[in-house]
Amino acid sequence: MGLEYVGNKYYRCKKDGGLYLINSETLKPMFDEPIEAMLQSLNGPEFVVKKNGLSVVFDMKGKQLTDYLPGSFDWKWAKDDFCFKRIIFNEIAIIELSAR
Repeated sequence: MGLEYVGNKYYRCKKDGGLYLINSETLKPMFDEPIEAMLQSLNGPEFVVKKNGLSVVFDMKGKQLTDYLPGSFDWKWAKDDFCFKRIIFNEIAIIELSAR
């Protein structure tokens, strides 16, 4: 699957046909069961995991930022005083994370 980091310390790995995220320091999986997909399309260090048909956002250290929710997460620009920041959102679940 390549030696590219997810966040700042996870590798994508396949085992018995299932997808896992493995901590590069401890070599332990982030989840006990395989996940459906991992997406890094939020124009930043956060990543999205899809499991059981639901999506969840994690920060680069693997801290869970949202609940498991229906729909998918995307991002948009927001102007904040002197600069642009990103807002991560999910239209179906009607949720927005604060500007980053």
